[in-house]
Amino acid sequence: MGLPKNRRIRRPEEFRRVLKNGNRARDKLLLMTAASAENSQRETRYGFAVSKRVGNAVIRNRVKRRLRSITASMQSANGWDIFISAYPPTSEATSEQLAKSVTKLAKRLRVIPQEQQPAETSSRSFQC
Repeated sequence: MGLPKNRRIRRPEEFRRVLKNGNRARDKLLLMTAASAENSQRETRYGFAVSKRVGNAVIRNRVKRRLRSITASMQSANGWDIFISAYPPTSEATSEQLAKSVTKLAKRLRVIPQEQQPAETSSRSFQC
């Protein structure tokens, strides 16, 4: 299950707005920045950045696929633009560890309810 294009941050100026105006939370795997969307009725959108320090193109794309899958299954409140940046340890992390990290950071930023459980990963695993 992927993240539809209408739920992704795609333009550079949108990324800049989130990074400039958003609140941040981080752990050892991820940095999450959340800013309220310009249109609060809009579905929550996500943007991702995975630097070359994480690994080669295959590994970076795997990390992005995992993050898109995890965020697609999250039940977050509407009206947020969320940017997620991956740190190098994400290349070694399992999908479950990434899901826990995303959920923990989203709760810290109050973009999902505190009682929501970590997102379940699909039966298709991206582990190698």
